[in-house]
Amino acid sequence: MVWQDYTAPDAAPQPAADSISQPAAAAHSTPNTLRYAILEHTLAAQAHWDLLLEQAPDQPLATWKISLPPEQWLQACQAQGSIPVIRLPNHRRMYLDYSGPISNNRGEVRQVQTGILRWLKSSEHHFVALLSPAPNTPPLHYTLEDRGHGWTLRIKPAAQ
Repeated sequence: MVWQDYTAPDAAPQPAADSISQPAAAAHSTPNTLRYAILEHTLAAQAHWDLLLEQAPDQPLATWKISLPPEQWLQACQAQGSIPVIRLPNHRRMYLDYSGPISNNRGEVRQVQTGILRWLKSSEHHFVALLSPAPNTPPLHYTLEDRGHGWTLRIKPAAQ
Protein backbone atom coordinates (compact mmCIF):
# COMPACT_ATOMS: atom_id res chain seq x y z
CA MET A 1 0.00 0.00 0.00
CA VAL A 2 1.37 3.43 -0.86
CA TRP A 3 0.39 6.01 1.76
CA GLN A 4 -0.42 9.59 0.97
CA ASP A 5 1.48 12.57 2.34
CA TYR A 6 1.85 12.91 6.12
CA THR A 7 1.30 16.67 6.23
CA ALA A 8 -2.18 16.38 7.75
CA PRO A 9 -1.26 14.78 11.09
CA ASP A 10 -4.81 14.13 12.24
CA ALA A 11 -6.11 12.78 8.94
CA ALA A 12 -6.52 9.05 8.49
CA PRO A 13 -4.05 7.49 6.04
CA GLN A 14 -5.49 6.97 2.59
CA PRO A 15 -4.17 4.23 0.31
CA ALA A 16 -3.18 5.31 -3.18
CA ALA A 17 -4.91 3.81 -6.20
CA ASP A 18 -1.87 1.63 -7.01
CA SER A 19 -1.79 -0.05 -3.57
CA ILE A 20 -0.11 -3.44 -3.60
CA SER A 21 1.54 -4.14 -0.24
CA GLN A 22 -0.10 -4.27 3.17
CA PRO A 23 0.96 -2.54 6.39
CA ALA A 24 1.92 -4.66 9.37
CA ALA A 25 -0.83 -5.65 11.79
CA ALA A 26 -1.46 -2.82 14.22
CA ALA A 27 -0.88 -3.19 17.93
CA HIS A 28 -3.04 -1.03 20.15
CA SER A 29 -1.69 1.57 22.52
CA THR A 30 -3.13 2.51 25.88
CA PRO A 31 -2.28 5.51 28.06
CA ASN A 32 0.03 3.24 30.10
CA THR A 33 1.60 1.43 27.14
CA LEU A 34 2.89 3.74 24.45
CA ARG A 35 4.91 2.60 21.46
CA TYR A 36 7.85 3.69 19.36
CA ALA A 37 9.22 2.67 15.97
CA ILE A 38 12.51 3.08 14.14
CA LEU A 39 12.13 3.16 10.37
CA GLU A 40 14.81 2.96 7.71
CA HIS A 41 13.86 5.56 5.09
CA THR A 42 15.53 5.07 1.71
CA LEU A 43 15.42 7.41 -1.25
CA ALA A 44 17.68 7.13 -4.31
CA ALA A 45 20.28 4.83 -2.67
CA GLN A 46 20.57 7.06 0.41
CA ALA A 47 19.19 6.11 3.79
CA HIS A 48 18.45 7.69 7.12
CA TRP A 49 16.50 6.43 10.11
CA ASP A 50 13.38 7.95 11.61
CA LEU A 51 12.77 7.64 15.35
CA LEU A 52 9.02 7.93 16.02
CA LEU A 53 7.76 8.28 19.59
CA GLU A 54 4.11 7.99 20.54
CA GLN A 55 3.11 10.87 22.79
CA ALA A 56 -0.44 9.68 23.58
CA PRO A 57 -2.72 7.03 22.03
CA ASP A 58 -4.59 9.65 19.97
CA GLN A 59 -1.74 12.04 19.09
CA PRO A 60 0.72 12.25 16.16
CA LEU A 61 4.22 10.85 16.63
CA ALA A 62 7.17 12.99 17.71
CA THR A 63 9.78 12.31 15.00
CA TRP A 64 13.53 12.74 14.50
CA LYS A 65 15.79 11.95 11.54
CA ILE A 66 19.11 10.24 12.34
CA SER A 67 21.91 9.61 9.83
CA LEU A 68 23.56 6.70 11.69
CA PRO A 69 22.03 3.21 11.64
CA PRO A 70 20.36 2.29 14.97
CA GLU A 71 22.91 -0.41 15.81
CA GLN A 72 25.52 2.40 16.10
CA TRP A 73 23.50 4.83 18.25
CA LEU A 74 24.44 3.59 21.72
CA GLN A 75 28.14 3.16 20.91
CA ALA A 76 28.32 6.61 19.27
CA CYS A 77 26.62 8.20 22.29
CA GLN A 78 29.02 6.46 24.66
CA ALA A 79 32.02 7.62 22.61
CA GLN A 80 30.87 11.18 21.80
CA GLY A 81 28.32 11.95 24.53
CA SER A 82 25.54 12.52 21.99
CA ILE A 83 24.75 12.35 18.29
CA PRO A 84 23.15 15.04 16.13
CA VAL A 85 19.55 14.49 15.06
CA ILE A 86 17.03 16.54 13.09
CA ARG A 87 13.55 17.22 14.48
CA LEU A 88 10.95 16.51 11.81
CA PRO A 89 7.28 17.47 11.79
CA ASN A 90 5.13 15.07 13.77
CA HIS A 91 4.19 12.00 11.74
CA ARG A 92 0.90 10.15 11.51
CA ARG A 93 0.33 7.21 13.81
CA MET A 94 0.10 4.72 10.98
CA TYR A 95 3.91 4.82 10.70
CA LEU A 96 4.10 2.77 13.92
CA ASP A 97 2.98 -0.20 11.82
CA TYR A 98 3.81 0.64 8.21
CA SER A 99 6.58 -0.57 5.90
CA GLY A 100 6.46 0.19 2.19
CA PRO A 101 6.55 2.97 -0.41
CA ILE A 102 5.68 6.58 0.42
CA SER A 103 3.62 8.69 -1.98
CA ASN A 104 4.99 11.45 -4.20
CA ASN A 105 8.27 9.61 -4.88
CA ARG A 106 9.54 10.13 -1.32
CA GLY A 107 11.13 6.69 -1.12
CA GLU A 108 10.29 3.73 1.07
CA VAL A 109 10.27 2.99 4.77
CA ARG A 110 11.06 -0.29 6.49
CA GLN A 111 10.52 -1.01 10.16
CA VAL A 112 13.77 -2.00 11.84
CA GLN A 113 12.64 -1.85 15.47
CA THR A 114 9.47 -1.36 17.49
CA GLY A 115 8.76 -1.50 21.17
CA ILE A 116 7.20 0.23 24.11
CA LEU A 117 8.18 3.48 25.76
CA ARG A 118 7.60 5.24 29.03
CA TRP A 119 7.86 9.02 29.12
CA LEU A 120 9.92 10.58 31.90
CA LYS A 121 9.75 14.15 30.57
CA SER A 122 8.24 15.80 27.53
CA SER A 123 8.42 19.48 26.59
CA GLU A 124 8.88 21.50 23.43
CA HIS A 125 12.69 21.29 23.52
CA HIS A 126 13.42 18.34 25.81
CA PHE A 127 12.17 14.74 25.61
CA VAL A 128 13.24 11.92 27.93
CA ALA A 129 11.88 8.37 27.69
CA LEU A 130 12.72 4.76 28.45
CA LEU A 131 12.54 2.60 25.31
CA SER A 132 12.21 -1.20 25.52
CA PRO A 133 12.51 -3.12 22.24
CA ALA A 134 11.26 -6.44 23.64
CA PRO A 135 9.74 -7.92 26.79
CA ASN A 136 12.35 -8.78 29.42
CA THR A 137 14.90 -6.57 27.64
CA PRO A 138 16.46 -3.82 29.77
CA PRO A 139 15.21 -0.42 28.57
CA LEU A 140 17.46 2.32 27.24
CA HIS A 141 17.26 5.90 28.48
CA TYR A 142 16.79 8.27 25.50
CA THR A 143 17.23 12.03 25.87
CA LEU A 144 16.45 14.29 22.90
CA GLU A 145 17.28 17.97 23.37
CA ASP A 146 17.26 21.17 21.38
CA ARG A 147 20.11 23.21 22.83
CA GLY A 148 19.60 26.18 20.52
CA HIS A 149 22.10 25.01 17.91
CA GLY A 150 20.30 21.82 16.88
CA TRP A 151 18.87 18.67 18.38
CA THR A 152 20.97 15.94 19.98
CA LEU A 153 20.27 12.39 21.12
CA ARG A 154 21.88 10.80 24.16
CA ILE A 155 21.35 7.12 24.95
CA LYS A 156 22.49 5.17 27.98
CA PRO A 157 21.40 2.02 29.78
CA ALA A 158 18.45 2.89 32.04
CA ALA A 159 20.30 1.92 35.24
CA GLN A 160 22.90 4.69 34.79
